Amino acid sequence: MRKLGATLVDIKVPGLNTDELIQEMDVQRYEIKEELNRYFDQYNAPVKTLEDMLAGGLFDTSIANTLNQAQGIENPLQQEDYHARLAKMEELKETILKVMDEQQVDALLYPHQKRLVVKVGEGQAERNGILGALTGFPSVTFPGDFSNPSANAPVGVPVGIELFGRPSSERTLIKYAYSFEQGTGHRKLPGSTPALKQ
Repeated sequence: MRKLGATLVDIKVPGLNTDELIQEMDVQRYEIKEELNRYFDQYNAPVKTLEDMLAGGLFDTSIANTLNQAQGIENPLQQEDYHARLAKMEELKETILKVMDEQQVDALLYPHQKRLVVKVGEGQAERNGILGALTGFPSVTFPGDFSNPSANAPVGVPVGIELFGRPSSERTLIKYAYSFEQGTGHRKLPGSTPALKQ
């Protein structure tokens, strides 16, 4: 990125441990039932509620615990813990914007995951990508490079980089990500990508 003209500044944002953020601020368990029920109703889905979906076994087993937990919460959007998490999200937004202002940076840059991605079918692990979801601020993930080849991944696996920005900074983030992609050539098409007809 420096070779392509970017100015990079090493900064630390207080309290920005993504594992802790997930534990303290993630609200999916409270919102998923209401959102799925609304979606099913709006699009005239074959099931009408999350409860129907669970009863019919119409879900991947890897998310069974999450869905069952969500279904078991009565009046989820009225729960005290839900509102406490929303308040923490607001504090997080303020902290991030304050640090970005103090450091005079347009975006934050970090690896999307703390480790190489898991194999298909395994649960997600050690992700940094929760930051955009918790704040609602824009972010874009793009190929940073590939890991070393291995027996399970003959060409390596993509290593994602994430750019995170202020509200309404999508244009800037996309410009930076596109410039990096075009300037490095790190992106590789998967072997399963069909050849384009000339």
